[in-house]
Amino acid sequence: MKRLSAISILMVCLIPTILFSQEAPVEFKEIDKENLKMEHYPKDSSANALILCDFGKSKIFYDQMNKRFQLKFERHIRIKVFNEKGVDQGNFEIPLFKSDGITEDISYLKGFTYNLKGKKIDRTRLRNRNIYTDEKNENWDVTKFAMPNVKPGSIIELKYSVESRFFFNLWEWQFQHTIPVKWSEYNINIPEYFQYNKHTYGYEPFDINEKGISNEPIVINYKTRRGKYVQKTEYHSRTIDCRRNTHRWVMKDVPAFKNEKYTSCAKNYMNRIEFELARIQMPQSPVRNFARTWESINDMLINEDKFGRQLKNTNFIEEKVNEICSGSDDQKLKMQSIFHYVKNNIKWNQDYGIYTQKKLKKTYKDKTGNVAEINLLLTAMLREADIYANPVILSTRKHGIIHPSHPSVSQTNYVIAFARIKGNEYLMDATNPYSDINMIPVRCLNGRAQIINEEQTKPLNIKLNIPYQKSNYVMLNFSNDNKLYATIKSINKKYAAYKFRNKIKDYENRNEYIKEIEKDNGLVINDYEIKDKDSLHKPVTQIFDNVKLSNSSFMGDMVYLNPIVYDRIEENPFKIETRKHPVDYAHPYSTTNTYQISIPENYTSESMPKSQVIKLPDNNAKYSYLIQQMGNRIIIRTKFKINKSIFNSGEYNKLKNFYNQLIKKQSEQIVLKKS
Repeated sequence: MKRLSAISILMVCLIPTILFSQEAPVEFKEIDKENLKMEHYPKDSSANALILCDFGKSKIFYDQMNKRFQLKFERHIRIKVFNEKGVDQGNFEIPLFKSDGITEDISYLKGFTYNLKGKKIDRTRLRNRNIYTDEKNENWDVTKFAMPNVKPGSIIELKYSVESRFFFNLWEWQFQHTIPVKWSEYNINIPEYFQYNKHTYGYEPFDINEKGISNEPIVINYKTRRGKYVQKTEYHSRTIDCRRNTHRWVMKDVPAFKNEKYTSCAKNYMNRIEFELARIQMPQSPVRNFARTWESINDMLINEDKFGRQLKNTNFIEEKVNEICSGSDDQKLKMQSIFHYVKNNIKWNQDYGIYTQKKLKKTYKDKTGNVAEINLLLTAMLREADIYANPVILSTRKHGIIHPSHPSVSQTNYVIAFARIKGNEYLMDATNPYSDINMIPVRCLNGRAQIINEEQTKPLNIKLNIPYQKSNYVMLNFSNDNKLYATIKSINKKYAAYKFRNKIKDYENRNEYIKEIEKDNGLVINDYEIKDKDSLHKPVTQIFDNVKLSNSSFMGDMVYLNPIVYDRIEENPFKIETRKHPVDYAHPYSTTNTYQISIPENYTSESMPKSQVIKLPDNNAKYSYLIQQMGNRIIIRTKFKINKSIFNSGEYNKLKNFYNQLIKKQSEQIVLKKS
């Protein structure tokens, strides 16, 4: 990301003007008692808090004192807190960009918390001692603070300004949040010399969307010296008309964004505007273009010291690559050996980003690095083994999507490796010891990515090439004292095994994991065994034995039993009435279950659920429930399949109904009667 220094083409000063003509619809420190008395928001009684007003404005102006153009951003926000869950709305972070010793500065910051004490409004001020700044990385600092005395019933008010010399960093604006918003407004005022591309996201319409043009003259002051022997200084001024482009966006009564399950990144779908600096053209000066294409991004990264140039000087890995690949001429085996070496020997420090923070030689020596360092090292080692390999840049699911028509480096935050052998393509991410070739983490499954290549850059659509497969086998038996016990064998294959291995490593010990399984399924597990947890090319098998169940009841001569005792879906993940953003599973799913119930002696089956198939059109989601009795055994086979990764908003109600039917089916009981 390039930094723009002060524009020195014109030594100008502006005729004094008011920076922003548009003012906030509320006055700072003037609080309505009725808002303090408000106990809930009538339009959304479930809201934990409400943004009463969020007002922002950005303008590029000329700073006469420092003789340079500046970008100024102002924000005034007021929030009503309804309950304890809404208290967190008092925590704020202000990101500040920095580069080459220059940083964005907070030029104004004041905040108050208001509470009602009897009939009076009590005001608590935000103190400087409660404000601190953390360094996030080499380009970003974050100023953080928590508003004082925030509690249910409070109103929080904050006003701040940030001044910047980084014109590419025109502040984006978010109109929609996870709490409702009564009024959100953003204004920009930009000289005609600066042009930006604008990208809007979200589904709610603007109530006001106004463009305008204003003229503000610029006065150019200069001096000349006359005289051959006695020089005289003469001062002059020249006025240039400067057209300014203004834009005002307003949204009223914006509903809270409901972040349901299977949402890739909420930021992708909330109403917001972001900007990309396209060009600068000062009077009588050439155009400076800043808008990026994939070709220009590729050329920049190839020649970037912290990216492409890292792949040039790799003599330090020659000996190790020869050692790893010795005795083999098979390129695929070489690729596998190099990949397993890197992922098992270089530890990821959990840092994201497409740029290295140190030389690859030091990463190799230290045995640790960020995602770029690890996967660029992997790429370099593959190339050293004469394997066609290139780095791939992408945006992770939590980071958001890459804009389809206006890409930028800032939209990416991750690097993986790409290889091609005999026409077959392979993707690798060596940050995870449980990953495998073409089995990359879910965080990377986010659509568009880009191969960075000295010859020609190419797009890449990243999707899961390894299936998610899980099978459960459950044996149910009644004890002599009419207690129901089970033996459960659960087999995780392919991508399911990868996800399981990553999940179980986060538990401090096995007992913590078993307690969660017991809680989720209503079980008491007495014996547990796990097989092949570290054998990456085998399924992971779990065996739960002597499992005590609580989902059967004896009533006189009758026994009521729900046979779906493990991996049951008890709650519909889709609850809202209307979902405007897509359902994103990241990858297809396939889970099969076999339940075998031994009918106790002197009992017969009185009634059983019927076999049933529940499915969506084109079988994009399908649940089959097949049941039969064989002698004194009842056997149930179920299969749950999600056959595509993304469902659009028009399919939401059908998908929600699919889960409702599935849950209803899984709640049906078997009835046994004493003979």
